[in-house]
Amino acid sequence: MKNTRWLDRSQPQTLYISVIIAYIDVVFTVLDMFSGTQGLPFVFILFIFIVPLLQGVAAFGIANNNLKMWLLAVALSILNFVLIFYIYAIYSFFPVGVLTLIVDIAMLILLIHPMSRTYVKIWFR
Repeated sequence: MKNTRWLDRSQPQTLYISVIIAYIDVVFTVLDMFSGTQGLPFVFILFIFIVPLLQGVAAFGIANNNLKMWLLAVALSILNFVLIFYIYAIYSFFPVGVLTLIVDIAMLILLIHPMSRTYVKIWFR
């Protein structure tokens, strides 16, 4: 039987914290569904809520040493950051709170930190 886990404490602190942040981001995304998206087209609202949910799935993959999920998490972090600023440029307001934006930036930095990349290169498959 395969041993799956939600968190892997043997990973470096940068990956460990990014997994925790991704799970917390999913929780706050679900809570944000009920506020702050009035006036946006449906496709933007869909992306604002789907991207963090996929980040939660990618975090589960990172906790289980899956290289494809780490790549997905990095891509989704960049996509989320670009999407938020694109919406800000068009509609002149942030669709999420500033704290959520800071958390997304922190997660991207933790995922591409040299300690994380070295661990991923050696241990992920």
